[in-house]
Amino acid sequence: MRDVHTLEEYVRGLSPRAEFLIVVLGAFALPALFSLVAVLNLGSAAGPVELRNEDLEALIVQEAAVLMLLGWLLHARGWSVDNFGPYPSWRELVAAAGLWLAILVLSKLQDSIVDLSGTPMQVRNGGFDWPVVLAISIINPLFEELLLCAYVIPFVAQRQGTATGIAVALAIRLACHTYLGGAGLAWIAMVGLVLSLYYVRTRRLWPVLIAHGVLDFVGLATA
Repeated sequence: MRDVHTLEEYVRGLSPRAEFLIVVLGAFALPALFSLVAVLNLGSAAGPVELRNEDLEALIVQEAAVLMLLGWLLHARGWSVDNFGPYPSWRELVAAAGLWLAILVLSKLQDSIVDLSGTPMQVRNGGFDWPVVLAISIINPLFEELLLCAYVIPFVAQRQGTATGIAVALAIRLACHTYLGGAGLAWIAMVGLVLSLYYVRTRRLWPVLIAHGVLDFVGLATA
């Protein structure tokens, strides 16, 4: 117990900059590196990316473990998410449905305006189990949106402004998805921007989590 208290005291004594670096590097350095390595190994991000059930299981374990560790660190430093209840209200469910529909509409509009046909986003189903698809559709949105929307954006916005906060979070999000190629990155950028703007405007996280989760589930289920 004494060691735990000593660690908590050390964590509380960290500077804000050290906290930010620990969170960002601890959560996103390896995903960004693995994504870059995948691009280099493929030689081109245009080809289909096959995801196996084992890949999703490993991602679930990795993201859950990192989220718990960073969650403990941030909780020890007094961090909390504004307006984030134990379950979504009916208004937040309606907002989540609206976000999801808005992203679908913007995606169609993006496809009609921007010609990225040479680099399509293709994720090939390597044999998914439905429980694994459901689990990743819960864990991945929690991991990304808690740390990007609810942590990175407010942290940077308090010091450099909201636009910079959104830009930093978006850059991190894109760095972890470079393996998807041009069209995939354009889609990730659009989704990330919509979710970030909604969160900045409302400070409501449930609609962001649900919309992201539905996008993940549908994307994997139809791959």
